[in-house]
Amino acid sequence: MASISKLDDRVAVQIRSHLVINSVECVVRELLVNALEANSTKIIAKIDLETLSVCFEDNGNGIRKEDLESIYKRYHSSKNLENRTENGAHRGEALNSIIECSGSTVVESMVNGQATSHFDMSKAPDLENIVSVVSNYFETTKRARHGTTIMITRLFSRSPVRYQYLKKGYRANWLKRVLKPLLFEILHEYPKVRVDIQIRSGSHFDKVLTLENIDNARELFSTLFILPLDCLVPINGSDGDYCIEGFVCVESFRSNLQYVFFNGQRANLSRGQSTKLLKIFHNYGRYAGRQGVINKAISKGPTFYINVRYSRKVENQNHESKAFEFVKQLLVFSLEKLGYILRTETPPSSQRYTTESLDANRSNDYSIAERETSHETDGSPISVHTLSTLSMILLEEGNFKLVKQILALVILITTNGCLYAIDQHACDERIQLEDLLEEFIGNVLDPLCDLSVKCTDPISFSVSSEDKQDFDESIETLLQYGIRYTIQNNTIRLTHLPLVMAKFNDSEALKECLLQFHDDLKDRKKVTMSACDTWFLKVKNIPSMIYEAFVSQACKLSVKFGDTLTDTEMEYLVVKLGRCILPFQCAHGRPTIVEVDYEEPVNFTEDMDIK
Repeated sequence: MASISKLDDRVAVQIRSHLVINSVECVVRELLVNALEANSTKIIAKIDLETLSVCFEDNGNGIRKEDLESIYKRYHSSKNLENRTENGAHRGEALNSIIECSGSTVVESMVNGQATSHFDMSKAPDLENIVSVVSNYFETTKRARHGTTIMITRLFSRSPVRYQYLKKGYRANWLKRVLKPLLFEILHEYPKVRVDIQIRSGSHFDKVLTLENIDNARELFSTLFILPLDCLVPINGSDGDYCIEGFVCVESFRSNLQYVFFNGQRANLSRGQSTKLLKIFHNYGRYAGRQGVINKAISKGPTFYINVRYSRKVENQNHESKAFEFVKQLLVFSLEKLGYILRTETPPSSQRYTTESLDANRSNDYSIAERETSHETDGSPISVHTLSTLSMILLEEGNFKLVKQILALVILITTNGCLYAIDQHACDERIQLEDLLEEFIGNVLDPLCDLSVKCTDPISFSVSSEDKQDFDESIETLLQYGIRYTIQNNTIRLTHLPLVMAKFNDSEALKECLLQFHDDLKDRKKVTMSACDTWFLKVKNIPSMIYEAFVSQACKLSVKFGDTLTDTEMEYLVVKLGRCILPFQCAHGRPTIVEVDYEEPVNFTEDMDIK
């Protein structure tokens, strides 16, 4: 057996650097925080996701010549280590780790009109040439009297396998899914700073997001996530040493937009604390006391921003727990003030959604024909019939009771005095499909989101002159779904597809699906997105091949037969199923839930023991 020895210093540095900096967004976070702490009022971020290269330009204080040699050394920092309210991430490690992970890192700075020289931290022998090439690549601008430019090329290129892996991981929805939430997390304390985000497309950087003329966190949130200001209702309160400011969204939105800060820093809430906050919205978010916009449900995906401020004098072992309790109290008070009421009982039947009285967004094609089957254990007949008596409200948390999982296939629940069997795979498949489609439709409608993913090998096929004209006319329509192509003579060359179809390479199948899409447009079976209301009604207008790809993906992502589930996992699936638009059929049309009708009445007052 080989003896244990200390790792080589170089290897240790590499391991540590990859722990500190593990993604492009980590680099963006560190450089943005540095620019803000340098008192910048204007920041330009340029990002190339194809090569994992990043450039930041700011008009901050600049870096003095005597400090330039120290900024890249590990454990050297200009941050105030005593000030816990600073937005400091890896103090004294960020730039050092970035250097160790990247191909080259070039810093240019200006202080009081004097350039503090170029500095290439990669120690390249041809420094002037490196600076010139990198500056031209990033199309940097000339600074006035002060400011700093940091240019980083080929992040993680010193680890080729990781470099190639991460390059494939950055897709078109990165801006919406990752970067926007990150920007809000950092900029909520600096809303008046102008920030330009540019993403490289082809040979140039295109401006995809500009944040300017913003006065507060609420306006910043509205701008980033394209939400009307009147949907973000301000909340505030104080209790002795604690003061809270923030807002709640009165409409359901993305479930990951929930922010709690303590003195400007993102709170590290435990899973139990997060669940308690979400449960407040769940308990108050379904039945409002009056009509209008506040009558809308917010339990599906509560969106809120809460910033708790307190002085250093109250900091002790329990100060964050006390702050959290105050947050809960303020949320309850604010929701009640907005007109939401606590659910203490099942609402009147006139307010229920049943399978026979769903709104226009739900289909009635999912009723299950009555049939007879036999019990697998003793042969006694069980009637499986339509779900006309099942209200979706009965699938909400607290309104049903888990019995148990049977053979790792079926989840049994009781609700309203009835026993129901839920197909665990079909249930999760429906949940996955609606989540995928809702996110995709949201990305299609986001003007800043490019859904196109470059094909490994372009796909070509020939079409008739008439069909060529259809492809000419639908370039912009198909582009919104992530489908890009060029036309030369009568040959269509597909260069980009949406992520869900990235590995699809059957040229004939693609051709037939696109021709069918053109026919549907002509026959008005499919229309432009703007002609519809909800995301669910928009689904019918996407190309059928994209829909089928999502069906396949939902099937692969969902719980399989044979998967053993915990009670928490089963309850999660049941609640999520109750929030679906089409809860009673899976992605392929099979039933997700059936009522089990015993000939002998079943007493549900005690726990059941079903073998």
